[in-house]
Amino acid sequence: MPPAVASTSAQHVRCALASSAFRKAPPALLFTSIRIMDPVAPQSIAYGERFNGALVLAPYEPAAFADGVTGVVLDGLLRGAPCVTSAGSWPGRLVERFGCGVTFSERTPRGLAAAIDAALANWDGICAGAQEAARALAAEHDPAHLARVLARAE
Repeated sequence: MPPAVASTSAQHVRCALASSAFRKAPPALLFTSIRIMDPVAPQSIAYGERFNGALVLAPYEPAAFADGVTGVVLDGLLRGAPCVTSAGSWPGRLVERFGCGVTFSERTPRGLAAAIDAALANWDGICAGAQEAARALAAEHDPAHLARVLARAE
C-alpha cells in the first residue's frame, strides 16, 4: 500500500490528534505524513499538484455542510480527484450526481474505512466520474457563467 499523506490545516490536525476516534482509527487510516497547508494554498501550484492521483476524504458533518460549499472538495473535483464524503451533504450530492466517489452514512473510522475500500474497488469508475465532474463544474463555476446568471436576475 502506498503511503498516505493528509494535507490539512493546523487547526484540523490539533482537533484530530485530540480526538479519541482518531487514536482508535483502523490501521488503513493511519497516515505516514501530515502536511500542513499554507494559508494561501489554493493559489499555489503545489496545492493543485496534491490532487494528482488523490482520493479526497471529506467526512463532514452532514447538517453543517447540507448546503455549504467546501473548497477542498470543489478544488479536488475541478482537478479530477474523486471523493469519499458524508451522505446528505453538499459534497455528497456532487458525488452522487457525477458518480465521482463514494458516500457513507456511518461517520465512524470504520465507516470511513469501508467507504475508502469501496472507492478503491471502483477506482477507474470514480475517476471517470471525477473527470466528468471537472468539466461540468468548471463550466458551472466559471466567472462568465456567474455574470450571465446575475444579468438574468436583474
